Amino acid sequence: MPKLSALALGLLTLLGACAEPSEAERLTQALDPTTPIHQGLALCRTLSDPTQLGQCGVQVLDRKEDLGEGDCVALGQGVWLDECRFNVAERLAAHGEVAAATEICDRIRFSRPCNFHLVREQARLSVDEAPAIAEARVALFSAASIAPDAARLFWGERYRATQLLGRPADVAVCAALTNPAPCREAFSSMWDRAVQAVSQDQACARLSAGRPLLTMGNGEPSFVPAPETLAALLKACPAPSSP
Repeated sequence: MPKLSALALGLLTLLGACAEPSEAERLTQALDPTTPIHQGLALCRTLSDPTQLGQCGVQVLDRKEDLGEGDCVALGQGVWLDECRFNVAERLAAHGEVAAATEICDRIRFSRPCNFHLVREQARLSVDEAPAIAEARVALFSAASIAPDAARLFWGERYRATQLLGRPADVAVCAALTNPAPCREAFSSMWDRAVQAVSQDQACARLSAGRPLLTMGNGEPSFVPAPETLAALLKACPAPSSP
């Protein structure tokens, strides 16, 4: 094979340098934190796949420290605009502007999951607060039309967060609330689902021995139901056989 001349090698090098970057390379450059946001968005718009284009734009905009709804319009009027607004709502809530965040959630196609995400985060933030103080967080969702059950969702998520910390879900916290009904409903829903996973024989044996019906990995009870709830379960157990 004849050797290439220096001129030919130079031309090949120049052509390689001028070659159009691949889509993968453009995507990588767009998502590079060092790439200016306006340049990253421009690179995203060169992508041929609409889904990849939209995801790229959302991720690039999410790097903007002061991201607002006005920035999201750069993504058009489709699903990615709402994805961006979802991110804006999360940021507002993280800065204590929960009412403004729920207002945004109510206007996007992901209204329910958006509001639920905000409710869940508020519940987690409240886990070490006194119940009466935590209840004030529920009021932040009073204007959320898509989440009329926000209070029940809040207490359910707070109970779950409490259990993740190795502490039992205790229905007694509801008694300190101005509106205890959603708290009790959330507890009952969780309790009923958990109890269904225990056979009657197991439940009766544990209750008869004075042990918790359900326990966590640290040995603590998963739930602290009202005494009458446990009494009703024990009453349904068959009488012990005579010796």
